[in-house]
Amino acid sequence: MLIAVENRTTVAMPAPSAVRLGLLAAATIAAVSVVPSTGHVSLFELLFLGAPASIMALWTLQVPVAGAIRVVDALYLGALPIAGPGATVTVVAAAELVAAARDLTARRARVTDIAWSALQNLLAAALAAIVFGATHLPVTAAVLAAALAMAVAQATLGAAHRAANENVQFYLAMIPRRQLATYISVLAPLGLLLSTLYAAAPVALVFLLLPVALMYRSLENYTQVLGEARSTIEDMALAVERRDPCMAGHSARVAALARQIARQMRMAEEDVDTLTTAARLHDLGKIAVPDSVLQKAGLLNDEEFEEIEAHATVGADVVARCSLVQRQGDAASLIRQHHERFDGRGYPFGLKGEEIKLGARILALAEAWDSLTTPRAWRVVLTSRQSLQ
Repeated sequence: MLIAVENRTTVAMPAPSAVRLGLLAAATIAAVSVVPSTGHVSLFELLFLGAPASIMALWTLQVPVAGAIRVVDALYLGALPIAGPGATVTVVAAAELVAAARDLTARRARVTDIAWSALQNLLAAALAAIVFGATHLPVTAAVLAAALAMAVAQATLGAAHRAANENVQFYLAMIPRRQLATYISVLAPLGLLLSTLYAAAPVALVFLLLPVALMYRSLENYTQVLGEARSTIEDMALAVERRDPCMAGHSARVAALARQIARQMRMAEEDVDTLTTAARLHDLGKIAVPDSVLQKAGLLNDEEFEEIEAHATVGADVVARCSLVQRQGDAASLIRQHHERFDGRGYPFGLKGEEIKLGARILALAEAWDSLTTPRAWRVVLTSRQSLQ
């Protein structure tokens, strides 16, 4: 596995950005061109839907468990029975153009990423419109089918873009299941609610938008606080590294290598994220180890070694108390087990073989590789060949 990662013999190189964007643009144009035409839609209806869509397209929530969620997708789904597939795609195109212009002006991302995002959202909406227009089901079932099409398209295209950015080959398990579940369980019902309210009394939508905006702001503040809490824990882990000059960048390198190994093994997206988090925080427990022990160049005595051994448990206990990290997966267990050994001679529990979680085994391997190939106070750095042996 390490040979494969080191030499990248099994990683498929992604197509250049221009080629990928061209393919996505061609697919988007093809999908938009076959969207069923809409009957008579007044200019008022287009403005009535387009104005809030252009505002809501600027809202993206990074939900800790579900990933990036766009509230405007619920409005797109609700617009399908109101204005029809063709007019809905027109509204989507206008709203995504506004969002892209904002991002370009604010320089929030690379131009290629902004273009990919806009095309991805338009293609997902076009596919949803095609499904909605092609089905002869009741409105509720048709909207749910459209929501499923939109969710699959959004999640798949997002995973493909992530694979290209990480320079790995795309595989199906990269599609985040939690994001799919959120689209079906939250955004689809909200879209149905919007269309139902409009059918009963169009002005009712105006009164709904304010609570939705307030809900969005509350969730945004909540996720921001959770993100700051996680950043604080990661900063604590970095503070540990700064105590020992030889450890500079260790956690980042281990996280990158562990993520590469997990990708090679085609692990599910949620498991890859959990492993990456655990790798970034795996040495957090060393904050409780004295400098005299942590930076000792010679052999450790039994008492000092016990202090070193305790770092896996201390770090896991700290991470276990962070609800944000634990909701994303059992990172604490991976940290607790990352010094177990396959032969049962590791610590703290002496687990052996497959009693050790797969993520912990990958983390142990990644840390061992980085420890061997970077300088340490007690030995010289080894070459890749020596480390493999």
